[in-house]
Amino acid sequence: MTSFPDQTVEKAWTSSFLSELPSASARDLLARVYRMDVAAGHVIYPELPKPERGFTALVLSGLVRVYVTSPKGRRMTTRYARTGEVIGLPSLLLGGAPVGVDAITPASLLQLDVPTVVRMTSTNASFAAAVARELARQLIRVEALLAGNVFGTVRERVARHLLALAAPQGELQVAVVSQQELADSIGSVREVIGRVLIQFRDEGHVRRDRTQIVILDPEALARVAEGRGSDVVTGPDPSRAGD
Repeated sequence: MTSFPDQTVEKAWTSSFLSELPSASARDLLARVYRMDVAAGHVIYPELPKPERGFTALVLSGLVRVYVTSPKGRRMTTRYARTGEVIGLPSLLLGGAPVGVDAITPASLLQLDVPTVVRMTSTNASFAAAVARELARQLIRVEALLAGNVFGTVRERVARHLLALAAPQGELQVAVVSQQELADSIGSVREVIGRVLIQFRDEGHVRRDRTQIVILDPEALARVAEGRGSDVVTGPDPSRAGD
């Protein structure tokens, strides 16, 4: 029987791939963990040209993102992670990875001990198999994100990212993101994103509120993300949808 530090850790652990581990392996991992509570915008894992260390953590609460930055400073999101998802497995196995991780919302993470995880992947067949399955699932999700960015329309890509970013605030779903950040995330430009957000506003899907976007009709936005909405990007002066 696995004993958890608290219910928050237990909920995240049991909804993650770590729940596949035998109790002895879980106890071994939990004996060497460090809890991190971070504010929105906090850099959890810095993006380094030549990373020299690994990092892996279980997301207990909040929303975090993994990103890469272009030579011109544009930041592209490669993955969002919520409660029950493990980040950093590639960096762990390779001794580092040229990506950054930051918090979109206030977040709590359970940082796993790197030497312990590396040792277990080498000596524990069940743990190594669980890690391999999780990496395969993450690869499939990244490929789906890449396909959406390459083949999807701008409307579809914006809708998809807004839904991925959405976090509950009371009874509403809110995405804390700027127009420029959306543009960088989907490989577009700010003016085009502005026209799409105007369309979504006029269609009753969203409402702009300073530095955040309130999602008024998540089901309609999901239909757009799935390709069941208009692809035409027209509308008034995009300056009306400024940050």
